[in-house]
Formats: sequence, C-alpha cells, structure tokens
Amino acid sequence: MSKNTVSLCMIVKDEETYIRRCLDSVSNLVDEIIIVDTGSTDSTLSIAAEYGAKILKFTWQEDFAIARNFSIENAISDYILVLDADEYIDQDINLQESIKDMKDYYIINFKNYMDGGYISTHQSIRLFKNNIGLKYYGKIHEHLNIDDFDNLSVAFTDFFIHHDGYKNDVFNQKNKFERNLKILEKEVKSNPTGYNLFNLGTQYKVGKEYLKALEQFKKSYSLSKNQMYLPYLLYSMGDCLLQLGRNKEGITLMKDSIELFPKYTGFYYLIGLFFENMNFYRAAEEAFEKCLELGEVENFQSIEGVGSYFAYIKLSELQQKQGNLLKALESSFSAIKLNKNFPPALSQYISVLKSAGITESDIKENLVKSYPINDVKKLEILTGVLYAHRNKLLQVYIDGFNINVNNSVLAIAALYNNEYEKAYTYWNKEEILDKRNYSDIITLLTVQKNQDLLEKLLKAMNLNKKEKKAISSIVEKNEDILNCLPDTLFETIKDVCVNLLTLGEKKVFIDLFKRLNLNELKKVQLIRSVINKGYLNVAINLITEELKINNKNYELIGLLGDAYARQNKYQEALGLYTQLIENVGDYSSYNRLFCLYEKINYSDGLPMLKVQMKRILETELGINIISY
Repeated sequence: MSKNTVSLCMIVKDEETYIRRCLDSVSNLVDEIIIVDTGSTDSTLSIAAEYGAKILKFTWQEDFAIARNFSIENAISDYILVLDADEYIDQDINLQESIKDMKDYYIINFKNYMDGGYISTHQSIRLFKNNIGLKYYGKIHEHLNIDDFDNLSVAFTDFFIHHDGYKNDVFNQKNKFERNLKILEKEVKSNPTGYNLFNLGTQYKVGKEYLKALEQFKKSYSLSKNQMYLPYLLYSMGDCLLQLGRNKEGITLMKDSIELFPKYTGFYYLIGLFFENMNFYRAAEEAFEKCLELGEVENFQSIEGVGSYFAYIKLSELQQKQGNLLKALESSFSAIKLNKNFPPALSQYISVLKSAGITESDIKENLVKSYPINDVKKLEILTGVLYAHRNKLLQVYIDGFNINVNNSVLAIAALYNNEYEKAYTYWNKEEILDKRNYSDIITLLTVQKNQDLLEKLLKAMNLNKKEKKAISSIVEKNEDILNCLPDTLFETIKDVCVNLLTLGEKKVFIDLFKRLNLNELKKVQLIRSVINKGYLNVAINLITEELKINNKNYELIGLLGDAYARQNKYQEALGLYTQLIENVGDYSSYNRLFCLYEKINYSDGLPMLKVQMKRILETELGINIISY
C-alpha cells in the first residue's frame, strides 16, 4: 500500500513558548511543515527552522480563514493536517493507519485543558484531502466549506489533539480575549449565522457576561437546529442560567433539551446543579446518578467528567452535606480513581475524611494507599490541596520531600501545626501579604496578638473605617465589637471561626462567637459550617444554647438533628426531624428523614417519603419532574 503524504500547516505569531512541543509531537508524522508567520518578534521562526519548516511571511488581516487558506495553498502533500502552536498530538500514533481508507476528511477529538485541571472536549476537522476544493471561511473559529459539496466521505480518527490555549496564563499572555471579541462582534454584525452567534455567546460567557452570552445563544438557537454544536449550545444556555441564579428556568430548559438529546449527559449534570442550588438534595443525587449511568458524552462538544469523575465529586459533596459520610468517601475515592490528576477529586476525598473526624495520622495513612506520590505532578497537586484545606500534613510533605515553597505557604504550615511564633516570622517577612491568607492571619492574631502584623494586615486589606474597627475589635477582644459586624466581613470571620476549631482553640472560638452577636441567619450559616467540618459537639452546644432563646428556630432544629444523626443518635435525630415535618413540611425536612431512614435501613418508610418529596418538588417547580 502506498503512503499518503501529509503537510502540516500552521499560522503563528510569537509562539516560542509552545511551538517546540507542537512540532516534536508531529514532525516525524508529516512530510512537510508549512509555517505562515504573521509578525513574530521572538524565536518562533528559528525554532521552526530547526524542524526544516517552510516559512512564509503573511500580513495579518484580522481574518483567520484568509491566513489558513494561504497556508494550505502552499502545501503539496496528499493530505493537510492543521495545528496551532499551543496544540499537540498524542504520542506514538500511527497517522498512516488513521488515513489508510483515504476519506475526504477526518474528524479529530480535542481535549482543551483549562485552569484547575478542568477539560472540555470537542470535535473538529483538522485532517483533510488536499486539492479537492476544501478551504476555510469565517474570520474567527474558521471552518471548512464541507457543506458546499455532496457525498464527501468522512471518518473519525482514534487519536486526540491536546490544547492548552484556554488556560488563563496563555489566554491573557496573548490578549486572546479582547482580540477574539473584537473580531467576533464584527463578524456577527456582517454575517449573523447561528455558528457566529454561538461563538460570540461563548466569548461573552468566557468573560463572565452571562446575560449578553444568553442573548446571543438564544439568537443562535433558532438558526442552529441541525448543527453538531446544538447540544453544547443548549448546555451553555443552561450554564448561563445557573450562573445567573435562574434555577427554575434552567430546569425547564434542560428538561426540554433532554427530549431533543436524551443521552447528552451534560443536561442531567446541570439539572443536578440546579436542584442542589434549591436544596433539593435527593433529586440532585438522582440527576448525578443518571450522569454516571449515561457516561461521558461522545461525538459532541462537552465538559469531560460530567459522566464520570465530576458526577462522583458532586455525589460525594451531596452525601457529605446529608451526613452520609461512608457513601461520600466511596464516591470521592471513585472520582480519584477515574482522574488522579484532578485536584477537586482529591480535595473532596480529604474533606470527607476530615469531616468524619479522621485524625491527621490516619489521613496520611489513607493518602499513602490511595494517592501514592510517584511523580512531581501528584506531589504538586497534593500539597496544593493540603494548603487549601489548611491541613497540618502540609508541613509533613514539605519536610518529607524537601519542597521549596514561599513564606506564605510556610506560614500556613506553621500556623496549623500550632507554631504561632514561626507563622508570625514568615508573614512578617512578606512584603505583600497574600489575600488568600487574610482569614488565617486574623485567626493567628485572634489567638495571639502581634501589633506589627495587625498593622500590615489592615493596610493590605484596604478596608473602610468600619471594617478596620471590626477587625481591630476582634483582635483586641473588645466587648463592643460587633454589634455591627459588616456584611462584607462575614465570610472572612466565618472562616476565622472554623480555623480556630481546626487549631484546637475552642475557648477562643466560643469567646469570639459570643462577642460577634450575629443575627439568626448568620448564626445558622456559621453553625452549618461547624457541622460540615465535623465539630459536632461544639455545634450541639451552640445550638442548644440558641434554642433556649428561640425554641422555634427550625433551621437550627434541623441542624441539631443533623449533628445527632452524624453521631448515630438516631432517636434524638428522629424526634427533631419529625418536629420539622410537622411544623415546616418542606422538601428539606422530608429529605432529612429520608436520609435517616436509609441510614437505619428502614426501607418501609422510604416510598411514602419519595411521594411527598416528588409532590413538593413539582409544586415548587410548576412542572412534572424528569423520571430517571
């Protein structure tokens, strides 16, 4: 069988950081490399020359299709392979095997890597026959004119193209956002196709302008009925509604979308998030269980993980919120097994262990078995997660692997090992305090005041007079604090309170809690955090005292039942949940009793509760909920 020759065609500008990786991945697979340069001033072209590339100069015209077409016009091989410099191909692939059936074009799966380990997937035509009239159109997100032909043959390849151009450091470095937005707005004005409107909506969504994005997606929908991107368009509309807090509207949209694409996992994933936002926890669990049943989305654009590790993480979070820590641990471990390099999976695993009251030494033992450190990346992920959790094991790993970290990280490690003087020393060395450490520094100052650090902190936080007074009062242990704690500081002070318990400074916590003089809503939020972190006896004592003042605070009654249920004091929990149902009777009340019945294996009581919960759900939503 004769070989099919392949030309790699690229357009570049100032890509010295990425182009070598790209060319390394593909240079032994292609017969020629064509580089169209639109004005590089760095070492991009000298690197390309090392690979024998044919380099062509081209004046940028704010039109990617024109530049692409110029590159392929200069190709002489049987096939064209198109890559960008921040993309690369799977190792050890057999490109000749992929094109042996000589289709007119091939659809290749993409993995787009984003910050935090998130990955989106999509498909694109990047491999096609030369000299059959295929060319690009569209100033941005350009694509081939396959619709101009009848009966072109097509197949999927069995390899991936990897792309990290959506990471913030890459995106911002190249000023991609403003450039893309400017081109897309002009393109939509002159050519308002469904595809262009979809891309403009996506660009607004990247910029967190969700109302603008939603508007463009709605316009795109009516023009995109038969397009491959339609499921992801609907998903993106749902995600915008999620970000805007329009939960009922989002559920209705996803329910309608499922009728069109019943196997598109992302719709169920969003439904789970909408239900969770509305505290319909059991319904949310069922949605994420459906995601696992369907598995990952194939042959459509999607977010990787919605049918696997994402769904397990969300299940674990819900199970943890409902006090089912054994299931939560199993779900989080399943997420880790599916993606060991995804920090949120490991973070949730450690969160459940801590919530269950597991000691640091036992957590370390669990980590040695479930997350062995066999490469640098895993060590970076683990230490990053331990830092985020303010876990004293951070110091163990810093010392054990001789890791070089900055003073802020050393200060955190010292603080949560109760080495307060060390923590002061490290933070006082810092010229600029890391804003992620503000609540930790306040925690330290609350335990042991240091005037120099306090002054440095107040200057760094850029507070108004009222906020400065509040922080100073907390540290000075003034009694007048806080008859007026500013709302802007509540989340920070809530973290301080939980940090104090993490440090074992229970007396300092109790003193601070009394001085804060919080309203009922904020007390409930703080006590809920205390329970979720596993400090059950502290929470029970706080709630008991509060209920002496107001024995009809049903939020606190529910939380007291939750704390007792986690301590396996089932009779106490049952009495409180029954009281809730009699006096409130909302979805959350029945949900709590449902979880308790599951925990004690009282299966006879579950059917009636399911009926009640479904009735409440449908009444609140005004629609029939999806039957999974």
